[in-house]
Amino acid sequence: MVKFNRKVFCIYCISILTYMFSNFAVTLGSSNVILLSHSGFIAYGNQYYIVVGEIQNVGTFAIKNVKISITLYNRNNEVLYSCMQPAFLEIIPPNRKSPFVVMWFGKDKSVEVVRYDISDIVYEEDPAMKPQKLEIVWSSYSYPDVIGAIKNIGDKNATYVKVIAVFYDEDGNIVGANSDLSINSLAPNATAEFSVTFPFLEEAIFQRAKKYEVIAESKEYLLKLNEESTNANVVDNSNNFLTWVAIFLAVLVVVGSLLFILHSKQKSRRQKRKRLKLKVTGKVLRL
Repeated sequence: MVKFNRKVFCIYCISILTYMFSNFAVTLGSSNVILLSHSGFIAYGNQYYIVVGEIQNVGTFAIKNVKISITLYNRNNEVLYSCMQPAFLEIIPPNRKSPFVVMWFGKDKSVEVVRYDISDIVYEEDPAMKPQKLEIVWSSYSYPDVIGAIKNIGDKNATYVKVIAVFYDEDGNIVGANSDLSINSLAPNATAEFSVTFPFLEEAIFQRAKKYEVIAESKEYLLKLNEESTNANVVDNSNNFLTWVAIFLAVLVVVGSLLFILHSKQKSRRQKRKRLKLKVTGKVLRL
């Protein structure tokens, strides 16, 4: 016979909520920055534990010096590693995204990681946003490299150009990110080629990379608006929030109703047994 257990019911509901909230955008630290997707895994011969993620600036002003707080834990809830990881982009304009990657060289302890927390995102406002004068001319991806060309459409040299390739699975969740820092200077109207290698060797990881985007920045310039979407149809999981809340509430109602019915049946059975016992006792007394 199934017994009604409020503690088990609460744990079940919390588990459902936790699962759902891991699948859409989460706001950390400020409503101006959201966490779009993230995942953790072991790579490089079990020597490294990797956390990859992507954030988006949903505010009305540019932000800079963005750092993400990440902590790794073992099964005893002991901290194995903790850091404030910088985002790939130094400056993130409104509505733009940036990846981040943590690579912990834990050696044998890497396999002991059972969970990680992304607890905070800190940043500074950047009201004097740099001009958007970098342009991706073309790009293509054939494992393991994204190759292409970038152009300086500004009127001064672009120095310390960083070209970043962001890799996604078929659902638009980030799989990995890497950058090419080889372009030290790019003259006005000049074009330079770049090559960005997929960062992980494990087949189970790179096989998940079905889409990519290329973003870039230099000391002087940002990427031209809309130029970061070099591979279309990337899903924004933040739009699924209301849907997931509705699903959770529906599940909660169904589970609650079932447990209430079970509890009512159990109560009814106890009452019947009690009446039967009284009836039997009465007959014995008459004898």
